[in-house]
This record gives sequence, C-alpha cells and structure tokens, in this order.
Amino acid sequence: MAPCTGPCSWAAILLMPALATAWTAWRKFALPIPPAPLPLTLTGLGALVVNLTCALTLTRVRHAGGSLSRAKFLSARNDVLANLAIIGAGGLTLLWPSAWPDLLVGLGIFVLNLDAAREVYITARAEQRTVDTEPA
Repeated sequence: MAPCTGPCSWAAILLMPALATAWTAWRKFALPIPPAPLPLTLTGLGALVVNLTCALTLTRVRHAGGSLSRAKFLSARNDVLANLAIIGAGGLTLLWPSAWPDLLVGLGIFVLNLDAAREVYITARAEQRTVDTEPA
C-alpha cells in the first residue's frame, strides 16, 4: 500500500499545535513561573469568541467533506475547548498563584491535538484506500 499523502497531511498539520504545546510545557516545567492571570483569562475569552464562531459554522459540514472538513472542525473544536481550559487556568492562577494550572491545561491541549490528528489520519487513510481501490 502506498504511503498516505494528500489528505493525511491534514493530520500532520494538526500535530503542529500539539508539538508546540509540548515544547512550551517542557520549558514551563523547567522554569515553573505562574502566568499573569488577567491577561491569560482575557486572551482566552477573546479567542473563545472567535473559535466558537468558527466551530459553530463548521458543525454543519464536519462529516460532509471527508478528512479536510473533519480536520477543520476538530481544529476549531479543540481551540474552543482549549480556550475554556485557559480561562479556567487563569481563574485558578488568580486564586492560587502557581504554574500548575497552566501546565495541566497545556498537557490537556497536547493530548486533545494528538487525538484529533489520529482521528483525521484514520479518516484520511480510509479515504485513500477507497481511492486506491476505485477502478481507473
């Protein structure tokens, strides 16, 4: 079977935020300084508005266009979930000045992005198999 190209690249793109999050978390583990809670929370709120609008727009097509539509929807959905977690981390950091809420949210975002990349990869591989078995 040929390696998965084309649609599978969407899975690789979804891995990029996961890798960036893992790198940031690694650096924060090395120097665990709590983030400023107010900017963290306000940034999360602003991003939530934008990402929620995108996710709601993409909800109706998330299953219609194969792996590409699925990747777009999962990316927007993950951003909404991440924004909610960031807002929560900002609130916790305000009450309990620690780097841990931010670190735990970062690890959660990492896992969420890995799972989305896995899901898109599986969908893309199935699409690729369908294309490979269709008569020319």
